[in-house]
Amino acid sequence: MSNEKSAFALRSSFRLEVSGGALLMISFTGFLCGGDALCAALLASAVHELGHLAVILWQGGLPLSLRLDASGARLNCTGPVRGPREELLRAAGGPLAGLVLWLSLRLWGGQALRSTGEMSLMLSLVNLLPAEELDGGRILQSLCVNLPLPLSEKLGTLLSLCTCGAALLLGFLFSPQLLLYGLWLSAGMLHRRN
Repeated sequence: MSNEKSAFALRSSFRLEVSGGALLMISFTGFLCGGDALCAALLASAVHELGHLAVILWQGGLPLSLRLDASGARLNCTGPVRGPREELLRAAGGPLAGLVLWLSLRLWGGQALRSTGEMSLMLSLVNLLPAEELDGGRILQSLCVNLPLPLSEKLGTLLSLCTCGAALLLGFLFSPQLLLYGLWLSAGMLHRRN
């Protein structure tokens, strides 16, 4: 009976936290891209987070909270101590779910759902970039676990800086959306350093 109570207590204590920065980013996205694109982005993001959650539950973990802020979503959970393989699977769960959504909507979705599929594909590919704030950075850290810690950290920081720099430069030259994404990545790096 006590195990049932503790599992119920964990399930009932799940918190969704939405910061003012997240609301500002959502509003700004809706303003720049329109309501249809915003709905597609929110659905693609929800499927992405559900992919992470599915792997966490499969590994025996339980979600404690989901925090949405200006730098993205952070899923906090309990569970057994994770090794590099488990962390790699958790990080890959979101992009994999997004790719499955894209493929499903491409094959069976109507025209109205194709934009959600394209948004899901874009979200998955962007999240696989090797920046520390993204799933690709977590995957890279899992793959570099056998490297000495200072080398692994320097490699992660270097790839994050290169990713941010490329997004800022290409955004400045070609795309205001990519420029905003580069600024978002830079803000995430600064936030993580402090």
